[in-house]
Amino acid sequence: MTKWRSVLFRKGLERYSHDMPYAVQLLLDKRAAAKVHGVWETLRDADVSSVMLDLQSRPHVTLAVYEDLEIQPFETQVKAFFASETSIDVPLSGVGTFHGTEGVIYCSPVVTPELLSLHERFHKRFDFLAEGAWAYYRPGSWVPHCTLAIHVPDEKRGKGIDIVLGAGLPTRTRLGAVSVAEFEPGAEQPAVECFEASFGV
Repeated sequence: MTKWRSVLFRKGLERYSHDMPYAVQLLLDKRAAAKVHGVWETLRDADVSSVMLDLQSRPHVTLAVYEDLEIQPFETQVKAFFASETSIDVPLSGVGTFHGTEGVIYCSPVVTPELLSLHERFHKRFDFLAEGAWAYYRPGSWVPHCTLAIHVPDEKRGKGIDIVLGAGLPTRTRLGAVSVAEFEPGAEQPAVECFEASFGV
């Protein structure tokens, strides 16, 4: 059974232009999401990073990002794709940081055959959008992760990782819901969720 909740016309969507990117996100289950949210609060209280809380984000693993698309037909297509999918149980087994200036700390799921297969099937199904897809999330380049902090200064990354490891992460999660959100890259303001679906339940 697949459940759908559309919030296409939620108040606030009008503040974005229609050429903003859209992120397709696999949402963590309630238990794992609560644990990640607690880590966000601890990182904020330790003056490491408050960005994830400021963004009012939901703990997730991003499946794809598209520069632009027509959201209403895309909603229908995503519903059809996930209608036959089953939820995936994965450990969040690692904590790390990306090389670069973004100052990201993340926890990473084990790339199980089921998770990798879902990712590949999704991108194959939506290959007609490949021209506008962000390369980092394409098959062969994807590093699945759940973001814990952004814009962490270099001198605080070690402290941030220690906090994460001391807060009960890694953990396990069931990926059984997907959301699509419109966002403005680099902006510290909340993304706007277009729709959400649970699947495989």
